[in-house]
Amino acid sequence: MSYFCMVSRRVRFIFALAIFCAAAPLASRAEVSLSLSEAISLSRQHSYAIRSLYHDSLSARYDLAAARSLRYPALSATAVSSYTDGVQAIELPFTRIELGSHENYQADLRLTFPLYSGGRISSQIKLQSAIATSRGFNLEAEIFQTAYETRKAYLGLMITRSLLAAAEASLRRIEILNRDVQNLYRGGLADSIDILDSELALRRAAQARNDRRTGESNAAALLARLTGLPLSENIKLSELLPVPDYEHYENIDILPEKSDRPEMEILKSRAAAARHSIGLNRAALMPALNAFGGYTVGKPNRDLVDKDWNDYWTAGLNLTWEFNLGGRVFKGVSASREAARSAQLTADDLEESLQLAVRIAFENLGQAFGKYSSSQLEFEIAGRKYFLGAEKQKAGGLSVNRLLELEEDLDAAEQVFQSSIINYYLSETEYLYAIGSPKIYGGF
Repeated sequence: MSYFCMVSRRVRFIFALAIFCAAAPLASRAEVSLSLSEAISLSRQHSYAIRSLYHDSLSARYDLAAARSLRYPALSATAVSSYTDGVQAIELPFTRIELGSHENYQADLRLTFPLYSGGRISSQIKLQSAIATSRGFNLEAEIFQTAYETRKAYLGLMITRSLLAAAEASLRRIEILNRDVQNLYRGGLADSIDILDSELALRRAAQARNDRRTGESNAAALLARLTGLPLSENIKLSELLPVPDYEHYENIDILPEKSDRPEMEILKSRAAAARHSIGLNRAALMPALNAFGGYTVGKPNRDLVDKDWNDYWTAGLNLTWEFNLGGRVFKGVSASREAARSAQLTADDLEESLQLAVRIAFENLGQAFGKYSSSQLEFEIAGRKYFLGAEKQKAGGLSVNRLLELEEDLDAAEQVFQSSIINYYLSETEYLYAIGSPKIYGGF
């Protein structure tokens, strides 16, 4: 009964102990403590993709502001200065009258205000607004994706460290068993086959421990890469996983009707942009009417013979109506219409895929909770079997080979149990990612 209580206590705290045991060989390295929310924050700051998409989003907002500025008047200024060697002249008996000036100066200021654009300006603004919205959701999607990848990497490091701790615990058990077999051999209670079996098991356990160390090192490198931390630092995971219970599972046991993933909004914005481009192409069929006013000063200006500076004001309307005989406008409208249909169909396809992904993630979450519950019981049973087998082997009622098999069963059950806890939270991460939940940015 005392061993059963010890196993239950170990079940309760095994994850926390596994993390600290696995980190022990790395104690000589510089250590940095990192919670999950801190890791996500660092990954967001370090991500080159997020920074790149931020500037893309900023560029789209400037394009939108530029499109809106088309509604405002435009002021243009031109200035020309030239010299003409020969000008026309009238030759008289006693004089020569030049019809022009060798030196020419002209300065113009013109203010143009759009009165009617046929929908060009409004369609351009709507198009740029949809593009800006799409790029904003691109940025949001990348931030969400980065949080998802960091959360998985954080849990991945947890699981490799727990498996490393289990492998080290198995190695310690084999070492103790190996010493016991050697003592029995010296006392004549074991033969050379028992010695060989224990030595072989010891080598296998040492190799398994080394393999787990490599896996832990790779997982730590991945998390360091995402967060931008130096590889020379040992990352201490300060976030401890609560043991899953049925109340926690019930609170997550909600299947939403649709996903709130930003990727869906990206495609909706692209479809809207394609629809607005239809209006922009159609606007080319309509005339454009602009009002203008201008001021001109020059020498000469109104009178080519007058060599003095003079100026004048102008005001009027400018009507432009372009007809393309090759059908360019109609073909552009058709192209935009097809692009809008394509974007909408892609959005519909993604919506169905996300709904399926949500349902699959929800089912996997329930399965992960069931595996955790069963692996907990199996680990307790395997621990008790090994304890009873060790006692029986010491009394000479059990072979060394059979005890090694029980130890392998215990090692496998321990690893499965430790993995089941983290796999539950990995499944929870997949579910939060599938539904687009903001909880993915927080802790467990």
